[in-house]
This record gives sequence, structure tokens and C-alpha cells, in this order.
Amino acid sequence: MRKFVFNLLTVCAPAILVIMGLVSVGLNHNLHRYGGLTNEQKFLLGEPYNDAYIVHCKLNQDLKDYPALALGSSRVLQFSDEMFEERFYNLGYTSQTIIQISKIIERLRLENKTLVIGLDQWSFNDKVKRVHDEKPKPSDVSFLRTVFFRTKIRDILFGKVRFSLQPSNQLLLIGSGANLALNGMKSDGSFYYGQLIHGRLKEIKELIGLDFNYAYTLARIEEGNANFEHASVASSKSLKHLEDLIQLCKMRNNRPVFFFPPFAPTIGEQLKSENYDYIRDASRKVAEVCTREGVPFFDFTHFKSDDSQYLDGFHAGKQVYYQMLQEMPLPTTKISFENRFETKAEKSFSLFREDFFGGYSKL
Repeated sequence: MRKFVFNLLTVCAPAILVIMGLVSVGLNHNLHRYGGLTNEQKFLLGEPYNDAYIVHCKLNQDLKDYPALALGSSRVLQFSDEMFEERFYNLGYTSQTIIQISKIIERLRLENKTLVIGLDQWSFNDKVKRVHDEKPKPSDVSFLRTVFFRTKIRDILFGKVRFSLQPSNQLLLIGSGANLALNGMKSDGSFYYGQLIHGRLKEIKELIGLDFNYAYTLARIEEGNANFEHASVASSKSLKHLEDLIQLCKMRNNRPVFFFPPFAPTIGEQLKSENYDYIRDASRKVAEVCTREGVPFFDFTHFKSDDSQYLDGFHAGKQVYYQMLQEMPLPTTKISFENRFETKAEKSFSLFREDFFGGYSKL
């Protein structure tokens, strides 16, 4: 029996190697180009099976020529370079907690920078898991983990993953997220949600996913879990982390601007219940700390906007972030944004590309 298996493997080995090679190429979607990326290139890096690629890319940027940066979770990712008069880079998604933001500043030795810092409301809720974690998101870019990730292999077997496209206009798509859904990090560190934006604009349920009509976020609120845990008072430990962060910024001559990111109005209404009294308590106490330390803070929890401008329950689109920026003491450009996507997916790529390269006009 062993001899038969050995002979079978010997005969099939070439075919197995060829198949593995083809699968590897199909799965990686230009990841071989990852190491040579520069900020001057037009690329979209989106690898949902190993998003550490994005974190690694950001934490290894040369930021000395960027006077303005954004820091925080995925809820700061819609700030983009064209919004700022100064050269800007978005470090969002590299940190999820207040203390992690401090660690990033220390690790990257950030000095003499304007720092737009998003403070997630749940960062002040002791009932939320990992709210006091110190270690930032991992940035392991293991080739094997990306190629042979079980979910990715399953997706290619069921036809969800296709071979990479090379569109015109020098737009390089890197990773499965970029190739399949036009989702990924742009060269300025901001995030582009191509297919999701398309779904939101046209109300295409299958492109929006679980949070269609905010069903997923509303379920989390009702159950009181997944960052929507109920609490009455703000975490005193988190407030201490904030004070330490402010002192670190002063020591390094950084100029922080803090803000609470917005929720879609439908979600914001739910957060007005007494189950989320801690948000109002946190807003008041953060404002007191920032006023005492002489740094600006803006509470955009219930920012004036409408549901159509949100990607999901707690991620707004770039129009909202640009409007928020106008209320901050920062030098910004005068631009307006446009989204022009067709309904039929097979005809939409040229318009996605147009939106990616511009999507805004200077005023």
C-alpha cells in the first residue's frame, strides 16, 4: 500500500506543483509587488486574509516629510491627503486603544507633527474587551500564512477568488480585497471602499453585506456586545491613558486634535438611551481634560449628517470626514466630492477608477 501511494504521488507530483503554483499566483494578486511600493504610486493594497500587510506597510513608512498624520482605529481612515493643505498620511487602523496610540507615537518617534486622533467612544468603556491592550495590531506579513490561509483556499475553490486584473491608468491592485471588491489602502494611508460605496449608493444588499439597513450594528446594540456593551460611567483608567497621551504629545512637540468619530444617525439615536450614559460622561470628562491641557477636542458622536453618507453603522464616508475637518483648527483645502457609479457591476470599473483617481473637485 505504501509503495502504491508513493508511486501515485510520484506520478502526480508535477501536476500538484503546477496546480499549487497557479493557486498561489491567483491567491496572491500581485503581493509580490508589495515590497516595492512607494507613496508616489497609485495602488490599492487590500488583503483581507492577512490585513497585517496594511499595518506593516504603514508602520514602515518614512514619515519625516509628513507634517500632518491621523491616528486611531478604522474610524479615522476616511481622512485623505487631498483634504489637507499640508502633506498628510493616514496611520489609521494601526491602533485600537488609547495606550496603543501612545505606543505608535513612541515606536515611530513622531515629533513636530499635527496629529488628528480619533478616540472611539468605546475606548472609555471598561466592559469592552481589550480596551486597555498595550500591544498594537500585529504586522506579520508571513507569505505562507497569506498563500495557504484556509479561508482563502476555500474561497478560490468555490470561485470567489479570481486571477488579478491589471487596469489602465497605472492603478495597481494588490491583494484579494483590492482585486475582488476594490477595497483597500491607498498610497496616502486612507482606505477606499469601492464595492461597498457602490452598494450603499445603489442600495444593493449583497454588496453592503451584514449591515444592510444597519441590521448588524442594531443587533449588537440590542445584545450589548461587540463594542456596544452597556455602561454608565467613563473608564477612569482610559482617562488616565488620555492624560498620558497628551503629555507624550507635548514632550515630543506634537499638536494633537482629538475627536469622537460619528455614528450613522439611525445608530446615534439608539445610543441616546441610558444604556450608553458612559458616552456622554466620557465626552464631558474628555472635554475637561483637554480644556485643562489646552488641546482641542470635538465630539462628533451625533454629527449633522444623514444615513446615506455612512458606509455602515459607525463608519462615515469621506464627505462626512471632510465636513468634520472644517470644524477643526487645521489648514484644509476647498474641495467637493462626487460618487458616480453605475448599477451594473460589469460596467462600473471605469467609474470606480475615475472616483479612485479623483472623485473630488477643487473649489
